[in-house]
Amino acid sequence: MSSVLPRGQLDQFFLLSRDLFCCIDFKGTLLQVNPAFETLLGYTSEQLIGRSCGVVINPLDHPVIERALQRVHQGEKVIPFEVRAVSATGKQHWLEISPSLGEDVIYVIARVITRRKASEQQLKLLERSVESSTNGVLIVDAQSSDLPLVYVNAAFERITGYSRNQALGVTAVSYRGKRPTPPPSSSYR
Repeated sequence: MSSVLPRGQLDQFFLLSRDLFCCIDFKGTLLQVNPAFETLLGYTSEQLIGRSCGVVINPLDHPVIERALQRVHQGEKVIPFEVRAVSATGKQHWLEISPSLGEDVIYVIARVITRRKASEQQLKLLERSVESSTNGVLIVDAQSSDLPLVYVNAAFERITGYSRNQALGVTAVSYRGKRPTPPPSSSYR
């Protein structure tokens, strides 16, 4: 069986993908975009083809794009990187960009990661709030029968006198003195 798909089947990948696909030249000029590109950003292919890919990228991320273009053109492998795209309505979308060098063209796959970036921001906020709490906070691995500590905040260190390095991995009940008999595991569900 051939590992190379016929052109018609490759076109289906391009047309049906939910990721943004585009082809650009070495100057960053858009040569082709797929329907997902148009749907997310609100531009028609006619509005984009022949223009710089920078027209849809947040100006603060232009240096990132320029460095990646330069590296791809030099034949270097570029690891996926993140930029912000701006839609026709001005809405920003985080994209993870994976460029690949072809013959006289750069193939680009852009995956929308806006939700992931929002989740990361939320997680950082929660982490900062727990870390700055004046109450001692500890988190255990409830999947493990001995309930080892996997996180303690600064207040825990201050209150108990144990450093994080001393506390992490230690069973939580050891901080209470005599180890109680754990309830049956069915009560956790």
